[in-house]
Amino acid sequence: MKRKIHVKAVKKAIDTMFSDRNPSNLILKNENKVVWITQGIGTIDTRSETELSSLFETMFEAYQHKHPDNTKELFIEVELERAKEYQKYFPEYKTNSEHKTYYFELQRWIDFLNKVAKPTGEPQQMSSENNIKKPDFQNNFDNVSPKDIYEYFKIKLVGKGYLSEQELNDYLKAAFELKTIPKTLFKLKNTPTKQNIYTVFYSFYKDIAQKKHSSAEDYAKLLGAYFEGYNTETIRTNWAKDYKTKR
Repeated sequence: MKRKIHVKAVKKAIDTMFSDRNPSNLILKNENKVVWITQGIGTIDTRSETELSSLFETMFEAYQHKHPDNTKELFIEVELERAKEYQKYFPEYKTNSEHKTYYFELQRWIDFLNKVAKPTGEPQQMSSENNIKKPDFQNNFDNVSPKDIYEYFKIKLVGKGYLSEQELNDYLKAAFELKTIPKTLFKLKNTPTKQNIYTVFYSFYKDIAQKKHSSAEDYAKLLGAYFEGYNTETIRTNWAKDYKTKR
């Protein structure tokens, strides 16, 4: 289901992320798009905490322009997920010098993000959007904990700007607790392709809920029945193709 990016594209993304750039090079094309002009004089030194700190602030500034209602904590979660996903493309980091370079650049970024993240014992900061708190909902749909459901979809949907936090809260209440389809369906915004969203919900079904193929339709309805522009049968067919190739 999840289409693996070619390793060349991953390397290019990492090179771009660690390229020399600063706030003065941030150009806003419009409210939803940010373009970077890099200096073209090499990459930052990921061994330097000062340079990583500057990179962090610059990237967060761009993230806030695109997602003004999202918190710094959510930005960190999204970046951690991306860096860990990229690391999987360099499995030979112990023996291959190029793999080693990319893998440990990412690891130093991961270590830095974990360092600046809030300790888990601190109270969760409320979103700037109407002071929204973490939702309190019961999961009457399956046996996944509400905490795991919330954290997964918060990163995948709110963190990417597809839903606001309030919209996510309303969706989780409707789909997992009430199991009632609203008269007005939820709407995902600024999604690159439908395939990206298919992947989000397929990964929840396969990796988080860890359900079997026979229950796929119920999970496909979490997207197809509740969101505008999505069809459960189309989603189900899309998932079935991936199931057959991996069986």
